[in-house]
Amino acid sequence: MSQSHISKLLEMTYDFAKVEPIFEELRSRDPERVAGLEEALHSRVKESRELLATAHSSHDRLRYALYRQATEIADFTGPLRGVSHMLVARENELRKHAFICTEQFFTDLTRALDVYFDQKRVLMEEHVRSESAWHTGLRDTARKTATLVNLAQRGVNSVRGLVTNENPADDPMVDTRTIVEQTIDAYLDRGEVQADIEKILESAEARFIASWKRVIDQNAPSSADLKAFSGLAPDRGAASTEFQVSAADGTFLMGMSSAVAATLGLAAGWHTITWALLNVFPPAAAFAVLATVVVAVFTREKAEQHRIAAVRQAVQDYYRTFLTYMNTEELENLDGKTTREAMLDQSAAIIQSTLDHWTTTVIGELGVEDYLRLADALDSHRQIIDECLENLK
Repeated sequence: MSQSHISKLLEMTYDFAKVEPIFEELRSRDPERVAGLEEALHSRVKESRELLATAHSSHDRLRYALYRQATEIADFTGPLRGVSHMLVARENELRKHAFICTEQFFTDLTRALDVYFDQKRVLMEEHVRSESAWHTGLRDTARKTATLVNLAQRGVNSVRGLVTNENPADDPMVDTRTIVEQTIDAYLDRGEVQADIEKILESAEARFIASWKRVIDQNAPSSADLKAFSGLAPDRGAASTEFQVSAADGTFLMGMSSAVAATLGLAAGWHTITWALLNVFPPAAAFAVLATVVVAVFTREKAEQHRIAAVRQAVQDYYRTFLTYMNTEELENLDGKTTREAMLDQSAAIIQSTLDHWTTTVIGELGVEDYLRLADALDSHRQIIDECLENLK
């Protein structure tokens, strides 16, 4: 190997030819952070660079200077990769919990709805029992027959309007609903159910946020994690005072809970979601699937059992259909997503918001990939040192 080539390698080593272009590129993104990293690196290799500048007359002194700088660079590169790997590991932990937190939200929601509709069922069955009597079946049959009376009444009103050229008010119509239909309409009133489900959703959302806060607190960078960052400080001591104080008093990365809550775009819109769901939802009476007119020929006991079975089936069908709608209905106010898809998006947004907060606090405006690129450039610098040493044997 020619002396000129060795001289060129030594010049590249002294000038940090593989590293300076990376610093130059990153400087525009976070000048203060890059300046700190440059200062820390130059401080770390100050003595070995001074030796390289004056040791050309002795191969032994050159080798010593190169060995020393290789060790200093390795010592500096370790924290770069350590902080990057720590943040990547924390990200992986958050993503692992995303599915768990979202599924727990729907588990909590389903359990609460299950209790809610079961309570409705109990109240409706009690109401049916209190209203059941031997003549109820006859009354229900009469009500259904009254449908014909209502049709006839509408016809009479229409003819009266043509003859008198007036718009007479409709005569009161006979209530044609059976006791089962009346019970379902009363206890599964759309407005009441909407208000109740909104409260249930809000409660599930509160537990969803609390669950994410716990996961974030458990995985936030700790003082032990930040020790890896200490090697990048210009004074070769501990990490910056900001990190030391924050980690010691437990306020490091404070405000994360607020960031989580702010990320939830759904937080203020549960009433909109329940309104949208229930307005594409069939009326409660549509779930009275068992015919109740025929109970007129039953005994009182059998008629009561028949009505209770009808109410029970109606509530069960209502509940199951609501769950299906919640998981499959694409809602306009959720940008065409289902409730489940929207909650998965919320988990993804929480993760990104958290990672952005952590990354900015720990390594500034630079990203993990930038620190890894800098570490790779320093590894290339060490390869030049190795080549110099090989040719100085």
